Amino acid sequence: MGQPPPVYFDCIGAARECRLTPDQVAALEAVERREFPEDQMMFELHTLRVIEQIRAGHPKLEDVLSATR
Repeated sequence: MGQPPPVYFDCIGAARECRLTPDQVAALEAVERREFPEDQMMFELHTLRVIEQIRAGHPKLEDVLSATR
């Protein structure tokens, strides 16, 4: 049985601090996973960067998710 991928960045902790729900985190992760399907580190880095930008107020989560549809 395969091992789970390593965790490079604490995206879940940052998402909690930002008060994102599990569904919101899953939607954001789906967007970033499409961008980086094979690179776990880049996937996590970009996910964390978006969460940090949301925490700062720019952009809003809804803007990120709607831009990818």
